Amino acid sequence: MDRILALWCNRLARRSPGWTFLSIFLASGLIWFLAAVVGVMAVLLLSPRFADRLLLVALSSAIALAVSHGIGALRFRRRPFVALDAVVPLVTRAAHEKSFPSDHAAIAFALVLPLVPFVGWGMQVALLTGATLVAVGRVLVGLHYVSDVVAGAIIGGMVWVVMEQLLH
Repeated sequence: MDRILALWCNRLARRSPGWTFLSIFLASGLIWFLAAVVGVMAVLLLSPRFADRLLLVALSSAIALAVSHGIGALRFRRRPFVALDAVVPLVTRAAHEKSFPSDHAAIAFALVLPLVPFVGWGMQVALLTGATLVAVGRVLVGLHYVSDVVAGAIIGGMVWVVMEQLLH
């Protein structure tokens, strides 16, 4: 099923120049936008709880990346554009890099989850949608399978939960 979804998503991303542009933005640019939004929220809403949140965001993101790299070193999986002839990478990545789990998904969820309990419903939806779109974008551009980004999201969430418990 992972292979079928990777092929289908990649074909969708290559359907038109507009889809290709959107897919590349989701995969590579949106994570920077999310990071900026989180930083701006922390500055604008600067209070002790948001300063703590910013620290939690930074720690969770760094640890999620380290955990993702560690798992990838133990369980190497070739990227879809390497393993499947029909998948065309829409962003440049080295063929020898790991696919599982997705670092971008891990970081995206580690970025937004620490803020979710402290913002309104609309911002919660926006943050979680943004993190999900980063993950989807990585599949669209041919760099990851769906299971890679799901695993990355789980890593980001688990790291956040552990850090939340340790720091509070």
